[in-house]
Amino acid sequence: MTPNPKHSQIASEIAEAIHGLVQGLVRHPDNVAVTAVRRGSLIAIVVQAHPADFCRVVGQEGRHFNAMQLVAREAARKVGLDSWVTLDEQTQVTPSATGPTRPRQSQAADGAVALAPILARVLVTVIKDVDSLDIEVTNIGSASIIEVKASEADAADLRGESEERMFEPTVIDALKNLIDGIAKNHGRTAKLLVTPLRSSQP
Repeated sequence: MTPNPKHSQIASEIAEAIHGLVQGLVRHPDNVAVTAVRRGSLIAIVVQAHPADFCRVVGQEGRHFNAMQLVAREAARKVGLDSWVTLDEQTQVTPSATGPTRPRQSQAADGAVALAPILARVLVTVIKDVDSLDIEVTNIGSASIIEVKASEADAADLRGESEERMFEPTVIDALKNLIDGIAKNHGRTAKLLVTPLRSSQP
């Protein structure tokens, strides 16, 4: 059977998106590695991180890790595949990991700006109308308001408002958990909004 190039592309995009999310959550971003392997209809995503960061990757009550599972599943489902995300707890500490960790308050302003590209990398894997996607970040002191503008159909899917997604966990709730964790890691707070772009009437 001839490999579907879309399947290989989405596997790579999911790995890249998860990599950006995990790097934003941890204190040792240089020790983050994400590998995507496709076997049949399954995309397996293996996340490696510094052992001291495992709790940050998993999140309170598993919120961060469950959110990453949901994002990967939605992205894979878009091309008819399944996904599985796992954390490699046997990660070896590299020499760079013995150096200074990122302080909580360092790069506070930069951390706010970095939220937009991290979010964009994730959203392009799960929405259908990528060309309509726009993300605006407004910084007020140590708070960031992040507005995601997407087509009406994509905005409804992200918020779980479409009939087929009515009783499922939503992508936007998953992303709120992750963005909140990333913002806190940079000494900030963040509010994530989704705004549908109205189609212009002739």
